[in-house]
Amino acid sequence: MILMYMNKDAHHHFWEKIGTDDPYFGVMSHEKYRGKGLDESAHKDFFETGEKHVTNVLKVFEKIRTQSPLETKNALDFGCGTGRISIPLSRRFEFVRGVDISSSMLLEAEKNSQFWNRSNIQFEQIDGKAPFLDQQFDYIHSSMVFQHIPPQQGMDILSYLLDHLKQNGKFFFQVTFHTEGKAQKPKRKRFFNAKRPDKDPSDYRFSMFDYDLNEIYKLFMEKNVRKIYSVLGQTGRHQFVRFYLQK
Repeated sequence: MILMYMNKDAHHHFWEKIGTDDPYFGVMSHEKYRGKGLDESAHKDFFETGEKHVTNVLKVFEKIRTQSPLETKNALDFGCGTGRISIPLSRRFEFVRGVDISSSMLLEAEKNSQFWNRSNIQFEQIDGKAPFLDQQFDYIHSSMVFQHIPPQQGMDILSYLLDHLKQNGKFFFQVTFHTEGKAQKPKRKRFFNAKRPDKDPSDYRFSMFDYDLNEIYKLFMEKNVRKIYSVLGQTGRHQFVRFYLQK
């Protein structure tokens, strides 16, 4: 999972810390995924959620009958974390590239790719800013990532990713667009417990950001995205939209 910066040093510290202590909880915030050493049952369940998610997303692309079938040469997992999405993608694509800002998360992802005997995944650390790609992709996937990226940086990255999507390529991503009960002028967000960032690792504060959907659709037009399918949803106070795109 990728998180952009307000304070770059604090931002990197947060994700390296959670990647070291709670990498799976950092991807999916459920108590059963607490700690680095998950038991066999929790580890299996974690990756089954990824398999189910990828299956469902690709079924939607089939159902909406986009202009051309999904090509399966290569795929990008943006904000790959511990490989929850990269690994099931590697069963469907010839090559998968997973990128993230957290080196500790990526170390766990490498271990998981070996555990699942997946040799067609390349994991790479990035600093969260373009450029970080040297090729175009048939498919790009980003699950529960942009919601943690401040919109100004997130829109720049979204534009960059669309530039690296092949013509007729498919793209799935999710953004939050409204938070119920949010003040008109929210206080400055904090990334973690600022009083004791090293001594209280259980008190994680994942920053959430709302995106302007008008700006997103404007970007789609600029980047020649013509096939768009969207699904609305809500988690707690946060309302989100899942986008299924074809360029």
